[in-house]
Amino acid sequence: MLTQRVLHLDVHDGKHLVKEYREYSGIVDLGVDLHLNTLRSYMYDVYDPRNAVVIGRGPFAGGGLFGGHRLTVVFRSPRTKGLFVSSIGGAGYNFIGTGLNALSIEGKAENPTIVFVEGKENGNVHVSLDVLESLDDIYKGYNELIGVRALTHYIMENYWDFIVENKARMILVGPAAYKSGFGAIYSPSIDYMAKKIRVEDWGARCGGGSVLARAHNVVAVVYGGHNYKNIPSVLRRFDTAYGLVSSILGESYFKEVLESTKKYNYDIKARSGGTFGQNYLIYKEKVPMFNWRTLDLEDSLRKKLYKELMELFYTPFNREIVENYSFVTCGEPCPVKCKKVSKEGQHVDYEPFNGNGPMLGIFDFESAKKIVETIDSLGYDAIEMGNILGWLFECLEKGLLKPEDLGLNDKPDFTPESYSPKNSKKNAEIAMKLIREMTYGSNKILRNIAEKGVRAVAKALDEQFSNRVKDKGLKFEDLAVYIPMGKEGLVMPNYYFTPGMFAPLPILGRYWTLYSLVFLEPEDYAKLALERALYELMLENVAWCRFHRKWVEKALGELYRRVYGVDIDLMEVSKRIYSKITEYQKRAEALPEFWESMRVIEIIHKMSCEYKSSEWCEKFKRDPLGAAREWWERFRKSLEENLTRCGE
Repeated sequence: MLTQRVLHLDVHDGKHLVKEYREYSGIVDLGVDLHLNTLRSYMYDVYDPRNAVVIGRGPFAGGGLFGGHRLTVVFRSPRTKGLFVSSIGGAGYNFIGTGLNALSIEGKAENPTIVFVEGKENGNVHVSLDVLESLDDIYKGYNELIGVRALTHYIMENYWDFIVENKARMILVGPAAYKSGFGAIYSPSIDYMAKKIRVEDWGARCGGGSVLARAHNVVAVVYGGHNYKNIPSVLRRFDTAYGLVSSILGESYFKEVLESTKKYNYDIKARSGGTFGQNYLIYKEKVPMFNWRTLDLEDSLRKKLYKELMELFYTPFNREIVENYSFVTCGEPCPVKCKKVSKEGQHVDYEPFNGNGPMLGIFDFESAKKIVETIDSLGYDAIEMGNILGWLFECLEKGLLKPEDLGLNDKPDFTPESYSPKNSKKNAEIAMKLIREMTYGSNKILRNIAEKGVRAVAKALDEQFSNRVKDKGLKFEDLAVYIPMGKEGLVMPNYYFTPGMFAPLPILGRYWTLYSLVFLEPEDYAKLALERALYELMLENVAWCRFHRKWVEKALGELYRRVYGVDIDLMEVSKRIYSKITEYQKRAEALPEFWESMRVIEIIHKMSCEYKSSEWCEKFKRDPLGAAREWWERFRKSLEENLTRCGE
């Protein structure tokens, strides 16, 4: 395979060692094997220092190939309790200068620590650790900013020489990482001339930031340098990369890239771009709203709400961002300006904004911006936060919770049939109160949600408020939208009405699945979902942006041959890695369990009818629980059979 230079750093005592591995094809291949066979992190608590955070770039990062400069992160998740893979756009570009392929953070520092990694021209790696004793004060306010943004400015002001001399980038965590199990990893791209933030990106799902903070006491890693010795020359220049890819594809490289990424850049037919600009046009009345109740509503109401959403939520986005062409890249050389940036400098994407907008009965774009700004600053996963708040809002609406249970004076306007967009600001204020209380308050319900997740808290609330549960004939978990993982873990899904986001796959919460709007026989769905998962894993393993997937998937095998002289069956490699992930989840007791929430079963039922699967629609009408169990079991069995064939 390829030579992988990995820096193993014990932040407890600062000892570090660069090791070379030759048996791995990419960063996920490396990270999964380290966790499964070397560290055996499944044996320990998720916040044990042996739960390494393995961070690395892809083998094609060098500057010339568009999209090949993500930073991939492998860790055991506090939420799922199993292995998880996250990635950050553009953050691998600056990692090239370290001369490393990966960094494995191990051990636990006694105090909050900043890690500095510098690649030297002579091939050496210099590592230093700085203790940050005033972390809480910085989080609460620095240069009129809070959380990760305050910490970013603190590091830029105090370590600017290191940053600019090494063209460094950083990954950081916010207060949410110390106070919850769903803390994100944040990474800003820096304008070195203007000494300011260009754009932000996140590796937010399933608590990677919480592992950095609570297992290792690492608040930031600042990395860069001048060691480019191990980068093949063909990857360093655009002209040579252009010729290479054009010859593989038989098309102009630039043309192929722009055509295959227009959804994320700008689509002239739609007159918009990015996931926010496109998804509301693609999914229309099938966008999740009001805690996933869209498909339960009458067609006329869905159309009415969608019209209001487009007028109050979508049109202001286009007016402020698209019409002013406020587009930037993630921080790597790339013609696809996928980051749509507000006038305040805020990155606007579909999922954080839908989750903390229409999902909460908030159709006012400015109100949603304020909520997402707060979530991001504190360093939470915005997708999980939207699911949590949607659940709490509906618990308040249905009377399972009272406002005073959560430290509130009022409850949101959250009944779709009587909803008025005028109440968006009221709902936003309530959301902001809950987020702040969850972070800095003392409300036990909210603090437990932050720490343990919705699954455990819902079951505890069933007991605490058993009289309400009995009176309403409704359990707390029946309003929550999550996929149970093992006996304790969970994933809260991305905002798409597709069975693939709920199906029993070993890694959920990403796009490692089929997420088209179809409802198929479970055996057919399992086959297609696994196939898509393997392609997504293939991209993640080389830290390549999935927005480029249409052309990269065609070219990747030949790129390995021409750049490294290695003939790799990429699908077989992905199958092997995926099988290892599945084995890890088994050992960690973190494989998916059957759905516990009646809301999730209702969603599966409604999708079967919405997507014209008449046989399954009728099955669900006759016996919702039985039909759900049959579909789930047949999917799981088919997936296991396909994975067994993968391992042969």
